[in-house]
Amino acid sequence: MDSSTRRRRRAVSTFAAGVCASLLLTGCGFNMQTLQQYTPAHGVNVDLQAGEANRQLKVRNLLVVADESGKGVLSASIVSPVADRLVSVEGNAHKMDNS
Repeated sequence: MDSSTRRRRRAVSTFAAGVCASLLLTGCGFNMQTLQQYTPAHGVNVDLQAGEANRQLKVRNLLVVADESGKGVLSASIVSPVADRLVSVEGNAHKMDNS
């Protein structure tokens, strides 16, 4: 075997290895689990703009804990990055059919 044949085989082998490596590695960064945000609980997370000053409220793990009769308790954590004090909470009760 002469040196040009060896070089050609080495070049083809290197090219083939590069193509195989690129095909195998292209999927490594696609849709990484660590970049997907999710709620690690059964509740819902909501970000709200509230009040006259458009202050942000963050509601975390909002859920209703109910028994078989349908009576339940609303449970959530409400966080605000502002140093204000919470003095009251208002809301309207709604049934599952929005009535």
